[in-house]
Amino acid sequence: ILYTSTNQVSVIVPYGVTGPNADVVVTYGTAASQPFTVTWAATNPGVFTVDASGRGQGAILNFNATTGDYTLNAGTNAANRGQTVVMYLTGMGATNLPVENTLIPATPPVGPIATPSVTIGGQAAAVTGVVSPIGSVPGLLQLNVQVPANAPTGAAVPVVVNLGGVDSQAGVTMAIR
Repeated sequence: ILYTSTNQVSVIVPYGVTGPNADVVVTYGTAASQPFTVTWAATNPGVFTVDASGRGQGAILNFNATTGDYTLNAGTNAANRGQTVVMYLTGMGATNLPVENTLIPATPPVGPIATPSVTIGGQAAAVTGVVSPIGSVPGLLQLNVQVPANAPTGAAVPVVVNLGGVDSQAGVTMAIR
């Protein structure tokens, strides 16, 4: 369980769940809900955004290879063409290791079975790293991506991640100069 509120329960689907759907029962104290069916896809990538709406400026970090520093990508802090950026997403589906009920271990590296691809401004971007960050909750994926040399510039260049043949949500952007 990640969090709960009056009208929402946010959980991570256990690694061992198989099939296209499962019956779920929510229990609080001694009260239990009626079973309801939840359906899911093998992958359903969702890129994190700065305002957590799922649209607009992606929660993307610019990596400075000279200093080793990371800064938040923004209109006032755009990435350069050819620069490495780091993006985070969820919905990667099955992983190469069954990590369950624990934070991601340091070794061996945990990553998705499905191979990711990324487009930035409609141009294919080289994915140079794919891993669940050490110490993160299961389900978080980090992609290190090189901004294409021919990517368009601007404050709101579209970013799309494809994982297992499924595209991430529309409307995620990043700034490129």
